[in-house]
Amino acid sequence: MLTADEIYQELRGLPEPIAREVLDFAKYLKQKNEQESLLLAQEAGMKTLWDNEEDNVWDDVPTR
Repeated sequence: MLTADEIYQELRGLPEPIAREVLDFAKYLKQKNEQESLLLAQEAGMKTLWDNEEDNVWDDVPTR
């Protein structure tokens, strides 16, 4: 059985307010995953700009 099918089976008997809360949480997890994937893609694309001899002076600057 696929995980999605198993989740569906578990949720079928829940009261509507709780099912809505689970749906909201699932949407949050999906959005969080998409944002993390975007950040990883941006980091990979910018790596050549960040890792070069000319900019080594910035390597020790705190980011926060």
